[in-house]
Amino acid sequence: MARVRMPLGQRLAATARAADRALDQELVRRGGSRTVYRVLHHLATRPAGNQAEVAEAMGLTGQTLSHHLGKLEAEGLLTRHRDPMDRRAHLVELTDAGHARLEEMRQTHREHERQLVSRLDPEEVDELERLLARVDRVFGVPAPTELERWLASFED
Repeated sequence: MARVRMPLGQRLAATARAADRALDQELVRRGGSRTVYRVLHHLATRPAGNQAEVAEAMGLTGQTLSHHLGKLEAEGLLTRHRDPMDRRAHLVELTDAGHARLEEMRQTHREHERQLVSRLDPEEVDELERLLARVDRVFGVPAPTELERWLASFED
């Protein structure tokens, strides 16, 4: 009798969603979110910029970014002030508390990653990465330069 299995694409998508959901839940439990992480990470890894530049670089609308910045500013994680060179623009910078929250979120991700790979032998992790890279090439997934930078930000 032939073995019945879930289509591989569906299986990959379901696994990715489950891993993402687990990380998102842990970030929320610790007072964050993936979007909060992205904003904090962006501000920590790039020179101070104005709100419009940050929104464009992150692929967010000005309104969406402004909403998140307002919340983060109220929590004392960043500051916004008028740009002395362009009074219409606001410069955005992380505070010490923002840097501390970012580090907490990085630690959450490291713990999540350790939990994921702890159930696999190192050889299995290598094989999984190799196979996923092949699947990426099948679908023309571009070289993960931005993804690599994002993931590297969680490394010890």
